[in-house]
Amino acid sequence: MASVERVLEYASNLFGNVPSEPKGGEPAPSTQWPHSGRIVTSDMCVRYRPELPLALRGVSCTIEPRAKVGIVGRTGSGKTTFVSALWRLVEPTCGAEGGVRAGAISIDGVDISSLELHALRSRLAIIVQDPVVFNESIRYNLDPYNLASDEAINRVVKLVRLEAAIAALPDGLEAPVGEAGSNFSVGQRQLICLARAMLRESKLIVLDEATASIDNETDAILQSTIRETFADATVLTIAHRLHTIMDSTRIMLFDKGELKEHDTPSALLADGESAFSRLVEDTGSAAAHLRSLAEAATKP
Repeated sequence: MASVERVLEYASNLFGNVPSEPKGGEPAPSTQWPHSGRIVTSDMCVRYRPELPLALRGVSCTIEPRAKVGIVGRTGSGKTTFVSALWRLVEPTCGAEGGVRAGAISIDGVDISSLELHALRSRLAIIVQDPVVFNESIRYNLDPYNLASDEAINRVVKLVRLEAAIAALPDGLEAPVGEAGSNFSVGQRQLICLARAMLRESKLIVLDEATASIDNETDAILQSTIRETFADATVLTIAHRLHTIMDSTRIMLFDKGELKEHDTPSALLADGESAFSRLVEDTGSAAAHLRSLAEAATKP
């Protein structure tokens, strides 16, 4: 009966205290928005509930178009909260007092607090750590809204190197994906998610520890494909393995809900007292390799 009570609570909100996402808002300003992927945050603060302390406080920064940004920090530092605020999974406010959402985050000059949620989220792309696949055909998993042409689908399948795996299936793109993707490896499921993001052709991509649970070979495929395909997009990568973000154009380091450092990897590593430099040194024997990766990325 507890299950029945819970269903009634969520379905009809009988008790009047089930929170819901805001309704209404403006449509996307154009079919091409976001056209470059420039992100500006101004004194952005986030708290998950009114009685809880701030999860992010006073974050102000500018992420330029086509930047490749590595987001780092220890557990609980605010990395994922920053990304959640872009999707308005939690509502960011401009200032610690709360209540004023306008102006906290803008993308390509548009204040995202003014947009209808579907209009905002449909224009962004994210690849998460645990790949999300549906118990449907491969085609549906790649293009759930049936918006892409066969040529576009085949192109991204080839780019993510799933062409051979799909061709080996009796029904090709119409072959079913098993429950939770059981007929594909974790790496292949992640590549399906990558192909889905590529088909959206968004100018703002987030990788939320997308390579944390896959092998090094698939990780290398994923990273090289991302560099080639999203060269003209802004890419934010929440780092699980530091080597995946050492060639980033900028590093954002969060600590206890604050943006402590925002600079190029080479500049932060040149300062032995920087928090990022200490984070690299904490890897021990891997530190020298990480520094070489950052140095190689700066060479033409």
